[in-house]
Amino acid sequence: MERTMDFVKILQTLIRRIWLVIVVTVLFGLAGLVYTRGSVPNVYSAEASIYSVASGSYAASVQSTYIMKDYAEIVGSKKVADRVVNALPEYNLDAKLVQTMVRTGFSEDSAIFYVYAYSNDPALVISVANSAAEAFVLEVSNITGADNVKILDEADTVIVSYDGQREQLKTRLLFLAVGFLLICGIITLTAIFSTRVTKVDDCTLNGEIKLLGVIPKHSI
Repeated sequence: MERTMDFVKILQTLIRRIWLVIVVTVLFGLAGLVYTRGSVPNVYSAEASIYSVASGSYAASVQSTYIMKDYAEIVGSKKVADRVVNALPEYNLDAKLVQTMVRTGFSEDSAIFYVYAYSNDPALVISVANSAAEAFVLEVSNITGADNVKILDEADTVIVSYDGQREQLKTRLLFLAVGFLLICGIITLTAIFSTRVTKVDDCTLNGEIKLLGVIPKHSI
């Protein structure tokens, strides 16, 4: 017997079992609350920019920019991290923590190099971004013997790169949605594949065969 989707039947089944839909959705919502229990802190980021100064020809300027980008990994080095730790004793940092906080970026159409810092503390990210940029400039100068890498803009503001409360709410809503869709899907499949007769068309294959009679339900 071919199974067809009777949307009216499915809707009626969902309405009859609305209590089950509510219960399962609430249970998934509670699971989401448990999964995301506690406060989720925001993650802030700050940006300092560095540029390469080159006197002379355009080729010299381009070469200076490439040198700066080639040394980009220095920002994540222990030597730079140690400089940051020494420059910010009030935060009681360690080199490994600083290395996880600092990232770099480039501007493809200019000779600008960016140093980013990430942390739950907005004041800390500004200090780390600026200190890491200064340490990078010093290290490049020590390695190359040149003084053509300078700080363009120091970090002075922060942005919220990860909104903890919003992400927490999104996770909880996701749990609710999964619970609702899951139970509705199960009920829908149950209605489609059910062998229970609810109307005449179920017995006549939607009019393809004739119904000879009906045996009434009767208790003797």
